[in-house]
Amino acid sequence: MSSIRWTLFLIYSVIAPLMLASCLTTPETPDTTPSIPTISILMIQDGHDDSTNLKVAPNSAFSLKAKVSPQSDSNQLDFVWMRDSKILGTSRIIDIDSNGTIPNTLKVTDEEDNFLMLPFEIILNTPPQMEERTTPSEGDTLYGSFFTTFLFSWASTDSDKGETRSHFLQIDSTIYSTSNLQQVQQAGLSQGIHKFRIWVVDSFGDADTLNWRSFTVIDTTGENE
Repeated sequence: MSSIRWTLFLIYSVIAPLMLASCLTTPETPDTTPSIPTISILMIQDGHDDSTNLKVAPNSAFSLKAKVSPQSDSNQLDFVWMRDSKILGTSRIIDIDSNGTIPNTLKVTDEEDNFLMLPFEIILNTPPQMEERTTPSEGDTLYGSFFTTFLFSWASTDSDKGETRSHFLQIDSTIYSTSNLQQVQQAGLSQGIHKFRIWVVDSFGDADTLNWRSFTVIDTTGENE
């Protein structure tokens, strides 16, 4: 079946009065539209509320929950969590420990044995990590002028093989996207104190950010005077 349905049949009894001159009002046709529940799969992790984001770090514990709308329909349904054809649980919520088998299908069956198969995928993703070492370092002094190009470099890692990473460098209020580059040359810095930070985002949207670092530019050429 493409969806789970059940119908409530309403029985009406109409007694016509024995009055020939009276007019009988025809009752409206009862609404026999089937109740069609909507079922979605939610994740519960680290004490957070239900989330439709089915993404988790490898070797992490979490729970999966079948959300039924309207909620009253959930009492008329049976739930079976499976990994391919192997049954892993038979309740509306299933707990997955850090080394447990992760389901990829939810079978939902109503009282008339109509059923719906809901395939899904849990994304296992380790967030990227920024290394603390950068150029310039916190508190460094850079000598040059407004036209001098200064090196900004950093490093990030990701334990997921083949993962795409994008880097962003913010100097004062300006943000530069450097894609997979981990060093750039930047000019246009006036004399004085500046700050910068860097963050990395992987292809699944997980990110890591370094705290702000400050550095000072001292004009040794007199070009800013």
